[in-house]
Amino acid sequence: MAGGGESALLAIARTSILIKKVVGRSEKVHRIALNAMFMSRKSADGVAGFSSVTTQLRSFSKNLNERMRKIEGSIRAMVGTIGLRKKTQRFHQVVIRIPAGNASDKFARLGSDVSAMQRVTAQAVGKLEAELDRTLMFVRIGQNLAVLAKVQANVAGDQRGALRKIAEELDQAIDAIENDISGCQRQLAGMLQ
Repeated sequence: MAGGGESALLAIARTSILIKKVVGRSEKVHRIALNAMFMSRKSADGVAGFSSVTTQLRSFSKNLNERMRKIEGSIRAMVGTIGLRKKTQRFHQVVIRIPAGNASDKFARLGSDVSAMQRVTAQAVGKLEAELDRTLMFVRIGQNLAVLAKVQANVAGDQRGALRKIAEELDQAIDAIENDISGCQRQLAGMLQ
């Protein structure tokens, strides 16, 4: 893992900020879909399909929020691990300055502890990357639902214009979510280089 603890913590902080954006955007998708569902229920028969799609989008946003909160928990754990690794590295540097003798055994153990923490951090980053990959595939389902909302809006009769606008808002919010998750992936990939 390249860079010191500070660069890893910076990458994790940036990732955490992007994840918070995803949570906010997914809450926005939920609100938009809920409002659209209410609007479509007040309208004529031609919007039943749109109402069904918005129900699916609400479910999508709830599931996405759960995924992102799980990832946030993993990031908090990783911050603790990196912080501990950094403290151990500093202690390791102090031990190096101690004259030879009894310190050599402690030095060897400390070096292996640092290596073990680096492996644990790399494994945690790998798991986080895999979870983000799965989340990105899930977001693509949301994008398909947004496209379906646009199709349903086109057959909505007198509510067509309003529902098209809502469908476009949903599409833009989900595209922004995809961009943020891709940004998280780039941050984590940079940690391992």
